[in-house]
Formats: sequence, C-alpha cells, structure tokens
Amino acid sequence: MGDPGLSRRGFLAASAAAGVGMTALSGCGGDSDGGSSDGTTTIEWWNISTTEPAKSVWAALAKKFEAQNPKVKIKIVQLENDAYKSKMTALTASGKLPDIFHTWGGGVLKQQVDAGLVEDLTDRTKDFADGLLPVAREPYLLDDKVYGIPFDIGMIGFWYNKALFKDAGVSEPPTTWTGFLDAVRKLKAKGITPLALAGKEKWPGMYYWAYLSMRTAGASALQKAYDDKDFTGDPFIQAGGHLQELVDLQPFQKGFLGAAYNSPTGQAATVG
Repeated sequence: MGDPGLSRRGFLAASAAAGVGMTALSGCGGDSDGGSSDGTTTIEWWNISTTEPAKSVWAALAKKFEAQNPKVKIKIVQLENDAYKSKMTALTASGKLPDIFHTWGGGVLKQQVDAGLVEDLTDRTKDFADGLLPVAREPYLLDDKVYGIPFDIGMIGFWYNKALFKDAGVSEPPTTWTGFLDAVRKLKAKGITPLALAGKEKWPGMYYWAYLSMRTAGASALQKAYDDKDFTGDPFIQAGGHLQELVDLQPFQKGFLGAAYNSPTGQAATVG
C-alpha cells in the first residue's frame, strides 16, 4: 500500500505543502489509499481544463508533485464542461467520486457532502484557507466547514467591441438597463449583432435571468425563494419582464441556440 500520509484524501494538504496548492478548488472523496504492490499511491484528479494554458499548467504541477513525492502518481482526467457535469452527476449517484475534482460549490457540492462523499478539509487547509477572500471561500463552506479551496476568482460581465460600438454611435458602455437596451437597438440599426450567446452550453443564457433577479430581488429574496421553492414573487416576475424586453429585440446571432462557448467569430458587439 502507499504511504498513509499521502492517501488520496490527504493529497490536497500535501499538494499545498509541495507548492501546488492551486489544485485545491477540489473536494476529495473515496476511502482507499489507491496503493499498489510496489507501494505507489495513485490519485485521480478530474478537472475541466481542456485548453491551454491551464491544461499544461496542471500537468506541470502534477509532475512537480510526483517528483517531490516519488511514491505518488497523479492521474489527470480532463473533460469539457458539459460532459464533466454529466459524468460527475452519474458518479455522485453511484456513490464514488474522483479523489480530487473541480467543483463550482453551492447546491451540487452540498448534495455530495450530505451523501458523505466529500472530505472536511477545514483542518488540512487552515494554514492558507484563512487568508483567502471571504467571497472566494463562501461557495465551498457548509456549516462553517471547508469542503473545497478556490484556485481562482473571476467576474461576471460583458466584453465589448469598441470599434463596433463606435460604428453604432454608442460612445460608452451602458450602465443602466435602459441604456443597455438602447445600445442594442443602435447596434441592430447598423446591422451589427448586439450580443453573442452560446446557447448550446445552456448556462450562458441562464445568466441573463439569474443576474437580473439578483438585482430586482436581492440575495435574501433569492435565498428565501430557494428555501420555499417559490420563484413567483414580484421581483422574479420583474426580472422575467426585463428579459422579455431584451428577447423582443432579437439581440443574439443567428443559430445562437446551437453555438458553443469556444467558437466565437468576432462579429458580435458584445459577449458575456
């Protein structure tokens, strides 16, 4: 068997000590050490980094860890976003998750924790987890226990083409919903596709209603709606009304329902 100190569930803390703690968006599952007859421990690590530069970065970090821990082998499994989610759903139902895996936290992680499939990492990661931004840590906290460590943090917003905005007479990015709709109209009038949407992926389209709801309802109302399983309140209807205003302008490119997120053409004024 492998070194118990480097069991699969202990890899997260060990990797941090070895200087590759950025692997630690992941929760750890499984109960065996993955040991072989030659004393080697194999750790299976699933993520969605199928493109460069992250794909090579993770591979290099895994090799660095293996070099520092000769009796540990890292098996990396990388899948596209949607395929990864489908596979992880099936594995969760089977009761056996990878040793280390990419997670977005939230409700899915809670289901996995409630099923006893994810390790409590509070003590193992305390040395560096306490120094993370609270907003980055919160998606992976349940009952004040740490079940995942973020390796990056991003923002949600729009990227816009300044040249196309200028051609349409839009001098500055809009800062209000009314201004946003006006910009869409001006772009349409110039024959410019206002918004690129990767409808095939589903989640980019969801963002429009979700983020409108965050602004019309707020965090507390969203939490209550989730707890009560009732999204029929006025703020959510208002968000739907705003979304309908946008949809009525037909702002997206032709064939957007079949468009993938990684297939941009550069012809739209804005992408989110």
